[in-house]
Amino acid sequence: MKLNDLDDKTKAMVLKDNPTVAMELKEEERKKRQATRFNADDERTYAIMMLNVVAKLTKSQRGRVLRRACKMNDN
Repeated sequence: MKLNDLDDKTKAMVLKDNPTVAMELKEEERKKRQATRFNADDERTYAIMMLNVVAKLTKSQRGRVLRRACKMNDN
C-alpha cells in the first residue's frame, strides 16, 4: 500500500510518527513539480524550432528578424 492511497487522517498520523517518510514524500512532490516546469531542454527545443523557420535567411537577416521579434514580444 502506498502512502497516497491512505485517507488524510491516517496519512497525517503516519507522517507525524515517521519524519523520514514525510521528508521522502516532500521530495517526491518537489520532483513532480520540477518535471512540469519549462526546463533547459524545452528551451533548446523551441529555439531550434524557431530558428528552423528563419533558416533560409542570411545571418544578418536572421539577426534583424529576431531583434524585431524581441521588440514585439516586449510590447
